[in-house]
Amino acid sequence: MLLSYLLSFGVTVAIEWVVLVLFGYRSRRTSYASAIVNAFTHPVLHIGLYALIQMRIPIFYPLIAAEIALIPLEALLLSKLLGKTLRVLLLPSALMNMASFLAPHYLNSSMFYR
Repeated sequence: MLLSYLLSFGVTVAIEWVVLVLFGYRSRRTSYASAIVNAFTHPVLHIGLYALIQMRIPIFYPLIAAEIALIPLEALLLSKLLGKTLRVLLLPSALMNMASFLAPHYLNSSMFYR
């Protein structure tokens, strides 16, 4: 479980950092902010989904609900770390979560199953 967590954490940080860079946040501080925000939100999401998997409960809809619920929290954390307003960071936060949700599905379907 630790290896899968670390791998998914690294991939999530990388994907979400790219989204922030595309929005024009290109400083070293942005890299740290992305990692810190994920250090708070990712363990909760990962452990919760792991618990659902152990109980043999489908995780697709709970994952979508959790990703949507985390958008304002991540935007708030980013606004505090980057010194921007919450309103400015809601769209990047939403796209960060969407990208980190869709990327593994896209990579699995397009790269490994040709």
